[in-house]
Amino acid sequence: MKKEKALEWTSEIKGKKYAFTYQKKLWDSVLTVNGVPQVVNTSWHSVLGFDEKIDLNGQEARFVIENDEPDIVIDGRYVKSGEAYKPKPKWAVVFAFACLALLFTMPPGVWLLPGLLGAGGALAIVGVVKSARSNAVKLALCLLITVGVWVLRFILRDIGIFF
Repeated sequence: MKKEKALEWTSEIKGKKYAFTYQKKLWDSVLTVNGVPQVVNTSWHSVLGFDEKIDLNGQEARFVIENDEPDIVIDGRYVKSGEAYKPKPKWAVVFAFACLALLFTMPPGVWLLPGLLGAGGALAIVGVVKSARSNAVKLALCLLITVGVWVLRFILRDIGIFF
């Protein structure tokens, strides 16, 4: 099994220098801040992008990875860019899993096309959630994608492509 390379970076936060190392493990991952390791849970909603609470010298912060770029959020702002932090809506995972659940409606052996359809819907939802749209628009789009995936599944079944 290939060992993933650790992410390493430094940041200056409120006048203090910090050295970070993030090592992804099978169950839990470890974020080391100035030589002090802390376990960071890899939760089920990480499918939307890694975003977990951490302790930064007694102050609550967030450790975020987007597009393979790690960053820290403190006082509601990203350290690297200074932009305002906007958390990803956790409810979107329900829609992504609903698209993937399409596989469980199929008999064994005919999972390729339904798998592609379900995975495509889930990836579309992840893309919507990572966009700059409002949460109301994200919710509407996630609902439309999920319903569209399921409607397409039944249309394909009716024309004989899926069972």
